[in-house]
Amino acid sequence: MAANPMFAQACTLAETDMLTDAGSAEPWTAEQVGETIIAAFHTLPSIPVYSPRRSEFVSVLPGKDTSPLDIIAFSEHVLGRASPERRALLIWARSLATSGDVGGSIRQYCIEMGMHRLTLDRRRKRACARIAAELNQIGSEAMAQLEALRRSAPPLADQVDRL
Repeated sequence: MAANPMFAQACTLAETDMLTDAGSAEPWTAEQVGETIIAAFHTLPSIPVYSPRRSEFVSVLPGKDTSPLDIIAFSEHVLGRASPERRALLIWARSLATSGDVGGSIRQYCIEMGMHRLTLDRRRKRACARIAAELNQIGSEAMAQLEALRRSAPPLADQVDRL
């Protein structure tokens, strides 16, 4: 696999959320991306993290799993750190995950920004679709690499399946 940390991160997401027991890939949908980001915001308060670099979360407590936050970091890779789509997606997910108690409601944000709610929703949907497409692309590349491995070294692939 590639040495790119975002590729590895996306492959981790693909392995945990895309692959069924039979090993067949189910494509990500925009709705699943949205649900996963909301779940990450639900998890965030219980995982004390710091960020030594952009798009990287490191647990303050040793052994704490930060993988639920990978989708948030991956959104920066796909959409860009300050893109309007990413901002709309994160505001929406945070608001839904915290019932507006952290950072305010979606309505409050739209009023402060002078934005129609439909504009925020279009940006959020566009962001989710782009992230899903990228995850599906990376997932299909990972599946192709796994199939190539199976064809080239069946006994090794059997060991991988047992893990």
